[in-house]
Amino acid sequence: MLDYLPIQNFENMLPSISSFVTSPVISPKWLRAYFISKASKSVLEAYVPYAKESLDYYLLKQPDHYCSLGTTLSMAAKAYSAAKKIDPYTNPKNLLGVAVTASLATNYSKKGEHKFFIAIQTYKYSSSFSYSFVKGELSREEEEQVVTDHIINAIAQS
Repeated sequence: MLDYLPIQNFENMLPSISSFVTSPVISPKWLRAYFISKASKSVLEAYVPYAKESLDYYLLKQPDHYCSLGTTLSMAAKAYSAAKKIDPYTNPKNLLGVAVTASLATNYSKKGEHKFFIAIQTYKYSSSFSYSFVKGELSREEEEQVVTDHIINAIAQS
């Protein structure tokens, strides 16, 4: 598991975060802390397409798999593109598109694996991270914390 970045470090990363798209699986505690810590100065848009239809609408297509690296990369690219349109006066070098998709532990048995994907889109490159959990090893809350830690570190490294 990655080291967790304390909340006080968020303000040092926030100027680079400009558009954020996620599936609704990351820790609500992290989201609350993130948006309270001066995000209004740097987050242009946050979009949580909970229903499949919402993600289809966002991407303007139905992805082959909703929780996949390809879908997450498409979401990050769309988020970055939106950031450039929303804030045309900011240098594109200072904008990020961030996206996450995940399939985590629930209160019912899932067919597929528990996994998540994170993608960051910048003016120069796309970066991504993929991870699979061992089913039953962690609780939902513990899996959410792992995803949260990886999101924070992915943003910090961008």
